[in-house]
Amino acid sequence: MVLLGGPEDRRIWEYFTTTAFPPRRLVAEVLELLDTDQPLKLADVQRQVNLGQGRLEQLLKVLDVEGAVRRVDGGYLRGDPTWTYDADRYRRVTAARRDEQAAMLDYLTTDACLMAFLRHQLDDPDAAPCGRCQHCTGHGPPTAVRQELVQAAVAFLRHQDVTLQPRRQWPAGAAVAKRTIPEAERSESGRALGEATDAGWGPLLADLLTRDQLLPDEVVGGIARLLDRWAWEQPPTWVTFVPSRTRPTLIRDLADQAARLLDQPVHAVVERVRTDARPQAELANSFHQYRNAHDAFAVTGTVPHGPVLLVDDVRGSGWTLTTVAAQLRDAGAGPVHPLVLCSGWPTRADSGSV
Repeated sequence: MVLLGGPEDRRIWEYFTTTAFPPRRLVAEVLELLDTDQPLKLADVQRQVNLGQGRLEQLLKVLDVEGAVRRVDGGYLRGDPTWTYDADRYRRVTAARRDEQAAMLDYLTTDACLMAFLRHQLDDPDAAPCGRCQHCTGHGPPTAVRQELVQAAVAFLRHQDVTLQPRRQWPAGAAVAKRTIPEAERSESGRALGEATDAGWGPLLADLLTRDQLLPDEVVGGIARLLDRWAWEQPPTWVTFVPSRTRPTLIRDLADQAARLLDQPVHAVVERVRTDARPQAELANSFHQYRNAHDAFAVTGTVPHGPVLLVDDVRGSGWTLTTVAAQLRDAGAGPVHPLVLCSGWPTRADSGSV
C-alpha cells in the first residue's frame, strides 16, 4: 500500500467544508423570496439568487430537513416562521471537519504505519503495524524524478488540444423568443491553450493571468502550435478580441500574435459599453452570468464578412464568448472561432472577461 497526495487535496477538502452549510446571507435571501403565497420553482429562485443549481438544491434540501422551507407541488414555500439560523452548530460541525482535514494532513506526513494510523482514527483499540504499507516495508515511491521525464510529460500535456464546445441554448429566464441559439448566431468550436487545472499549461497560465503583461515566448510558441493543429473548415480572415479591464495589454498582445501567425489583420470592433459588469468568476449560475455579459459589449465600426478568430483570456462560463459571437454574426461576420489562453478560472487569477 502506497499513499500519494497532492496540492489539489486541500482545495477539494476546502470546497466541501465551505459548502456544507449555506451562509446566513444566502439563507436570508432565499427565505425572503419564499415568504409568499405561491410556491417558487427552483429556476425562479435561481434567477434571483447567485447560486449554481447544485448548490441551490443542496441549500433547499438542508432548509427543508430543518423545517425552514417546505417542498410542495409547484416548488418551495417558506416553512416554520420561528426557525432561526443555528450558526453555533454550523461552526461546531465546520470545526470538526477541519480537525478531520488536519488528521488527513498528518496521515500524508506520518512516518508510522499507515494502517495503524487509520485504525487509531477509527478508535480501534487493537491498532498495530500492518507490515505491508510503505512505512512498514520501507519501500515507498521514489522521491526524485528524472528531469527528462518531467519535461517529456509537460511537453505531452502541452500538445493536447482543449476544445471549447459552443453553448447551444440561452439560460432559462433569458429575454429571448426561443431558448435554442440559432446556428447563424452560434460560435464554432473553439480552442484553449490549456486547462486551468492541468499540469501542462495550468501553472504557467495561473501565474501569467495574475497581472497584465505581454505574452512570454513560451506561450506564443504554444499558440503557434495550436493554430497549426487547428483543422479549420473556414480559416479566419481576420482577428478581433474581447476588451479587458484587468489585462488589456495581454489581450491585445494575444490578438496581435495570433493575427501575425495567421497573417491576417486585427479589427478592434468589440467595445465595452457597460462599466458596472462584475467579473464572471464571481457569478455562480448561468442566468446571472448571461445577464452580466448580455449588453456589456457592443460591436461597432465596419465588421468584415469573413470568418473571424475571437480572442479572450479565459473561458469560464462561456457566456461572454457566446454573447459576443452572436453580436458579431448579427453584424455580418462569418463563422466565429473562439481562442482563449485558459479554459476554466485559475485559482490565482482575477478571471472573467466582464
